[in-house]
Amino acid sequence: EVTQAHARIDHIYHCPHYASECTFCRKPYNGMALMAKADYPIIDFTKSIIVGDSLSDMEFGKKSGMHTVMIGNNSLYHNSQNIDIFASSLLAFSKLLLKYKSL
Repeated sequence: EVTQAHARIDHIYHCPHYASECTFCRKPYNGMALMAKADYPIIDFTKSIIVGDSLSDMEFGKKSGMHTVMIGNNSLYHNSQNIDIFASSLLAFSKLLLKYKSL
């Protein structure tokens, strides 16, 4: 499906550690972003978007200088300064992206 969409995945980063074991790569720390930047220096986090469903995803994005999109309808998060855009679902966010792409 990725290839059919004329896209590609160059690498997948993950943190295999429990939260109690790791303070570098586990979100909300931005170690995985720094690893990606080391592998792909052309990455510009100011032109990147993190889409997630947790505050730790949003903290990760902000620590890396990314735009942040929270998926879900949790009103508790609406005052968080780490969230740039709220979307009720991934589908709703993809429709928003397509709308802006056509402008």
